Amino acid sequence: MRILSLVLALLVSQAVAGPGSKPVKVGPVSLQVPVEWQRHGLHFVDAKGHAVARIGLRYPKGELNGPSFVSTYQNGLYGEPPANHFIKSGELSRAGQPLYWVCREVVDPASGGLRFERTFQVPQGASVQELSFYSPHSCDDNFPAISAVALSAAPAS
Repeated sequence: MRILSLVLALLVSQAVAGPGSKPVKVGPVSLQVPVEWQRHGLHFVDAKGHAVARIGLRYPKGELNGPSFVSTYQNGLYGEPPANHFIKSGELSRAGQPLYWVCREVVDPASGGLRFERTFQVPQGASVQELSFYSPHSCDDNFPAISAVALSAAPAS
C-alpha cells in the first residue's frame, strides 16, 4: 500500500503543474485544475457542462479529522437520501501529512440518478478544506487526476 501511495504521489506531482492545468483561487483555497474546467461559484463544470467538482466545507482542524472524517461519511450524513451509501476510503500523503478521502454513491441533484462522489479532506494550516469530485462511473474513475487537484490545494495568498 505504501508503494502505491508513493507511485500515486509521483504521478500527481507530475500532473499538478502540467500544461493541462491552470491555477484557480476559490475563497481561501488555491488549486491547479484541468484547463477545460470552468468555475461557477464553488462548483466546477467540464467542457460539456457536467458538474465535476465543488469546494466543500471548511472547518477548524480537530473538529472532524482523519478517522472521524471517514467514519462520519461511513455512517451517513444527517437528512441525506437513503440511496446514498459509503463505498470506500483511503489516505494519501502530502509532505508527510495524511490526506484522507472517501467515496460514496449519492443521488445526483441534477438528474436524480446516482453518481460517485469522492470527497477529500485537505489540511490547510489551522483548518481543513473538503473538496468533492464527481463521476458517473466509479470511485476509481480518473482518480490520479482528481488526486492531483486535491494535493495541489494550498491556502490562497
